[in-house]
Amino acid sequence: MEYKDYLNEVARGLSRLRAEYNFTLDQLSARTGLSHTTISTAEKGEKSPNLKTLFHLAQAYDVSVSYLINTFKIDTKQTKI
Repeated sequence: MEYKDYLNEVARGLSRLRAEYNFTLDQLSARTGLSHTTISTAEKGEKSPNLKTLFHLAQAYDVSVSYLINTFKIDTKQTKI
């Protein structure tokens, strides 16, 4: 998987979470202290969100940063123990 693929997965996840929580950009911006632009570019996959951005988003959604970036996705067919 390429970097852009991971970025797109994170972006889709961020968009999905905001929809699930029924947050507008204004509401999420107020909850996180992040600008509309920062949130929007992260959700569109136009720019990689930095750790600070992910931290504030994770707090707003009451999830871990690792949940947002989906680091625990493992292809068991390729994993050898």
